[in-house]
Amino acid sequence: LFLIFYGLPKLLLLTLNININDWQKSIFVVIALSLLFASNLAEVFKSAYLSVDGGQREAALMVGLSEWQALSRDITTNSCCCFAKFCQYDCCIN
Repeated sequence: LFLIFYGLPKLLLLTLNININDWQKSIFVVIALSLLFASNLAEVFKSAYLSVDGGQREAALMVGLSEWQALSRDITTNSCCCFAKFCQYDCCIN
């Protein structure tokens, strides 16, 4: 929090000549907390993505979906269901 609050204005002023000292202080709090919890949330999404069986990707490719379609339609949907189960909300229809 201190690095973002004191260091970011100095860094931007010295490198890019941008003065952000007039910004509201709550913006710095939001930036600091976003950086703090981003790594934890990334690990949760990574584990949800890896929990989807590799056979589902292969099945999506076999029916003619492209890599992007397989990711967006099949794997991401199942990852979100695994994430929801992790959060104790069973939203999937099995």
